[in-house]
Amino acid sequence: MLLELINPNAPLGCPASTNWIASTDVSGGTPGIQNSVYSAVADIVSPTISSVTVVDSTHITVCFSEALDASQIAVPANYSISDGIGNPLTDTSNATLTCVELVLGTSLQSDSTYTLTLTNLSDCSGNILTPAVTTFSYYIVKPFDVVINEIMADPDPVVTILPNDEYVELYNKTAFPINLNNWKFSAGTNTKILPSMIIPADSFIVLTSAAGLAGMPSGVNAVALVSFPALTNTGQILKLQSPQGMVISTVSYTDGWYQDAAKKDGGYSLEQIDPANPCAGMNNWRASNNMDGGTPGKQNSVYANNPDNTPPQVVRVGVIAQDTIQLYFNEALDSASMLNPAIYTIDNSIGNPIQVKVVAPDFKSVKLTLASALSVGIIYTITVNNAITDCVGNALGTDNSARFAIPEQALSNDIVINEVLFDPKTSGVDFVEIYNRSNKVIDLKTITLSQFDTINNVVTSSESISTDGYLIFPQEYIVLSENAGVVKTQYNTTNPEGFLDMNNLPAMNIDGGTVCLSTSTDIIDNLKYYSNMHFGLLNDTKGISLERIDFDRPTQDRTNWHSAAEAVGFATPAYKNSQYNDAGETDNSIEITPEVFSPDEDGINDVVNINYHFNTPGFTANVLVYDSKGRVVRRLIQNELLGIKGTFSWDGINDDREKARIGIYIFYFEVFDLSGNVKHYKKTCVLAGKL
Repeated sequence: MLLELINPNAPLGCPASTNWIASTDVSGGTPGIQNSVYSAVADIVSPTISSVTVVDSTHITVCFSEALDASQIAVPANYSISDGIGNPLTDTSNATLTCVELVLGTSLQSDSTYTLTLTNLSDCSGNILTPAVTTFSYYIVKPFDVVINEIMADPDPVVTILPNDEYVELYNKTAFPINLNNWKFSAGTNTKILPSMIIPADSFIVLTSAAGLAGMPSGVNAVALVSFPALTNTGQILKLQSPQGMVISTVSYTDGWYQDAAKKDGGYSLEQIDPANPCAGMNNWRASNNMDGGTPGKQNSVYANNPDNTPPQVVRVGVIAQDTIQLYFNEALDSASMLNPAIYTIDNSIGNPIQVKVVAPDFKSVKLTLASALSVGIIYTITVNNAITDCVGNALGTDNSARFAIPEQALSNDIVINEVLFDPKTSGVDFVEIYNRSNKVIDLKTITLSQFDTINNVVTSSESISTDGYLIFPQEYIVLSENAGVVKTQYNTTNPEGFLDMNNLPAMNIDGGTVCLSTSTDIIDNLKYYSNMHFGLLNDTKGISLERIDFDRPTQDRTNWHSAAEAVGFATPAYKNSQYNDAGETDNSIEITPEVFSPDEDGINDVVNINYHFNTPGFTANVLVYDSKGRVVRRLIQNELLGIKGTFSWDGINDDREKARIGIYIFYFEVFDLSGNVKHYKKTCVLAGKL
């Protein structure tokens, strides 16, 4: 194929490349005759500015719709930038003369918009550049300026018009356009380099596959990535980085974020509620409410104000080595605020660390290198000052310290299984509560939770309790589950920090299951449980935990387990069991306090309390209140399963919802168990009042 001249009469200033083109003749050329591409039409089209790209604070690349006159494009005086920047230098190394690099003598200022004026520029045919004035912005991107805003991880089955293809939507929160050229998008370990593409201010762009791009509704600003990285349905870490490696946005989603059992099965995207709160995790995401199943390229259907006004907290410390620890927080933090060693102070003469390394991409922890080694047997406390902030600017709160120590090896019965929920409520989860009955600090990363094959005496279905280290201190309770939030929603707890989520909890049978704690060499504790270990008078044990009575009695002693009491909500996650009773506690039976009460709402002795304490569990109670003439005025408790100890209160209101009269009242307390043991108690009190 030969090259042919288009117009022999073109001006001499035109570069040859603009006047030569491959022959269109079927024989490949036209030697001796008029060229197949010949055109005598004069060029009368003015060149235009096609793009202005800010490379950095002192370099700008300006490109044109066609080649410019070589004698004009390199003249610095032909370019002028507003706000005191003035005339730049020029670099004409681009041989096509369609682009020029401007080298500035004065740096651009971030968060600013400038005017570029071009004069005396024309193409090789003398057509003057039109228009000769344009604007551009310079903005230094910071973390969370562009956020991952919508995730279509499971498009099948298609709801309506969206393609059966995965996509991720990005949202530019700033007031400036941002070029994503050479940015990195990662899904798990699969990373893709983004092509040059502009995401306008306060706008969206959708990343998808070629098929996804073809199927997108019209008007959606989308781009196809070659081999778009697969999104797992159950969740993974998504990450967006600048060309320099700065993490701009990261999301670690799970299918629990849908918070809708039907929608998580496919066809609906995960949408962020409030883009201004990008670090809230599950609390800021929901399944799409749009009838199409998602809102690619436009405002999310679940969009609403969902501000984060809660200060971050120190959660715990993991010990990596004698001179290295990892400090964990409950949410993502501003990484820049975490870097100063002076904000971390450790007692017992350790002082400030000598090095701080922020752990990406979630920014929820830092690794601290200490000036001196930790000593075995000493419990240390690290305190962090409020110079640390979360990603929306909330300063660290009062929960700013945590204990840690060099962990010791766990031996048999150092940690015991203390409570199990193997038949949870509807939409609930199984849990296993463990208790450290030793005087050791033990790292749970050395222990697995598993089932136990009682025939072959081997551990099966082992799951790591913690992969990155989790210290359990003496006399501390920890609840292990797959979703602590669900447990806390369904049951009360006095220790909300005593929960640890595991990626997978070994399956727990409703009847005849096993729970085992073990190290690589030893069984620490092992329980085989049965549904008939629950209290026999319970009609339904669903949602009721099985509690250990005494830490020091054998785990496999069936009489050492009992159903949690009704008064505590049928479970005591992360705190002392309702049925707990060690051998040293005595039977105090029934006590009334105060003996005289006055229910007049003055805040002084407004109620009377009936305190009970038994040596053994399994009692069911009836409590009646009689007046001095032997008439029942209040049926206070009827057939309630008791704990080892507890309290009932009477506010002086009778069964007719009226205030009882002033006088003497008798509490008749009847308890019985499955063995036929029955106890009766009579206690008196005085209801007083103003005459």
